[in-house]
Amino acid sequence: MPLKTVAVIAGLVRRCAVVALACAPVYAGPASGQSIAPRKDTGKCVGIISAIGDTVAVAKTGFTVFNNENFKVPIDAWRIDDLVFSKISSVLGRRSNLKRISVPQGSFAVLEEGYRPFSDPAEEARAILAKVITAPRCDRYIVVMKIRMALKTGQRVDGLGLSFQGNQYYASAAFSLNVYDGQNFALLEKHQALTGEKNFLGRRLVPGREVDKTWWPTANGTLGPAARDGFRSFVLESLEATVPELSNS
Repeated sequence: MPLKTVAVIAGLVRRCAVVALACAPVYAGPASGQSIAPRKDTGKCVGIISAIGDTVAVAKTGFTVFNNENFKVPIDAWRIDDLVFSKISSVLGRRSNLKRISVPQGSFAVLEEGYRPFSDPAEEARAILAKVITAPRCDRYIVVMKIRMALKTGQRVDGLGLSFQGNQYYASAAFSLNVYDGQNFALLEKHQALTGEKNFLGRRLVPGREVDKTWWPTANGTLGPAARDGFRSFVLESLEATVPELSNS
């Protein structure tokens, strides 16, 4: 074969090899034994505070007002506040950098005190946040707080509550999800935790229902599995219906 022809063929082979390499898929995965660095979250910081899982408020209506009873049962072991953070994270965690904020137990207890005619709950909540939150601060804070529920007897329960009147036991979960500015703690939004169910007027309902005696505290002042599982279900049900309203907060 003439040398000129050999040179031409060799040139064609080199060009084909270059084209093949250029068109081959590129694999950018890590080498063996290496891991991919996690993607840095660039979402805004949103602090989460849940203050509803410390007690169940119990109200028993007696034959006369002097026989009424009101007391609270500790329920820290139920980990209700953990449940709240987990549920909010599952909805908002992909859009924001969520940070759980732990506060001293009883930080919001002043809001559960009796009749205070000159009090301003909104300002008191801001003062509490300014006290318990340290720098660096988040852009926003979602604070899950108890709501007062007044009973027909004049008694009240805050947050997770049990009441007994006549022969009826009733359980409820009254709380709200409040969104605060991270710098001055101005209240930006307030969403009462409600279920997806509606009454005949078309209004969504507070989670609660008539229950049986197995929910009531025992003689030694403790609550059993029926109350624990029931209240956890109330909280989850209302969070599933309410947290999506915070998606743009």
